[in-house]
Amino acid sequence: MGFAGGMWLLWNPNKVTLEPTGQSFQELHSVIKLFKSKRNQLWNTLSEFAKRHSLPWLLIGDLNDYSKSTERFGGRPIPISRLQNFNNFINNCHFIDLGFTGPLFTWTNNHLDDTIIRGRIDRALSNQSWINKFPDSKVYHLPRSYYSDH
Repeated sequence: MGFAGGMWLLWNPNKVTLEPTGQSFQELHSVIKLFKSKRNQLWNTLSEFAKRHSLPWLLIGDLNDYSKSTERFGGRPIPISRLQNFNNFINNCHFIDLGFTGPLFTWTNNHLDDTIIRGRIDRALSNQSWINKFPDSKVYHLPRSYYSDH
């Protein structure tokens, strides 16, 4: 068997932890935990990837970042530099936010008092090639379960 049509998943354990959670013939599910101190490094790496490739691609998941201050409720204000870094990353990759249907906030700290924080940290970003190939792509934010912070 050759490698045509195959997929390799490589990572540096000093930068992220990767926890495979399932697989089948055509898919791979994994939890990838990014070290906060390496966030901008990841954005830079993905931006470089985007410059070299025009293939359809989609980045989806818990990115732990915000593109607008209105994507968070409660807590300290989001530093402008953090918003700018994330938006620069989105622009450098020529990403388009696929939007969503459902609740705005995808995460909460689960506090039940005035210290509650909610945020939209889960999102789907794609390039135009992805949208051209998969024009009916949709993102649904499901109601949060009481057993999870997402």
